[in-house]
Amino acid sequence: MNANEVTQRFVQSYYNLYASRIVQTKKQFCDACGTYSNNFNLMQKGLRPCTLEMVCKLITAYNINPRWLFSGVGGFFVEYT
Repeated sequence: MNANEVTQRFVQSYYNLYASRIVQTKKQFCDACGTYSNNFNLMQKGLRPCTLEMVCKLITAYNINPRWLFSGVGGFFVEYT
């Protein structure tokens, strides 16, 4: 697990959720993940990593697959069978 890759997938999560119309604004996403838009902008530029707390909040708030988030394997959302 590479912290930069996790941060890239964290940022990609915003774009996926926005494209799916699950979130309407960056602020809404940031509020749910416990960060500020300024910090998120730095993550987008690769200048700041996401924290474990942000990742946990993202997984919980939007049902994101932790396996995808940490390794890039599997689907974006947790699939229940």
